[in-house]
Amino acid sequence: MSTIVTARGAGLGAWVDEDFAHCRQVVVVAEDGSFDAWENPFPAEQNGVRLAEKMIEEIKDLNAVATASIDPQTVELFTEHRISVYLANQGAVLELVEAVGNHSVPRA
Repeated sequence: MSTIVTARGAGLGAWVDEDFAHCRQVVVVAEDGSFDAWENPFPAEQNGVRLAEKMIEEIKDLNAVATASIDPQTVELFTEHRISVYLANQGAVLELVEAVGNHSVPRA
């Protein structure tokens, strides 16, 4: 299973980015701790639906998303695909992945 975190940088120590739709990077963290960082190809979009669709299509084992804010349409899309969305206003990527695993951050 994989968790994605919207981030201001491309590593596990990067801080969470404030907005799913306009984030700089999406860091994909696998269950084994390996990770990959993707630049957001749609930063000018009004909402995060296109980015969410890309994540759902590309990451077959995606089960959770952590971000600071996300629009309702994008939450609905993730929910339809049984992907949990968590809200976190601060923290680094690795911290947030651990918090998601412990269910210690609020769900959207």
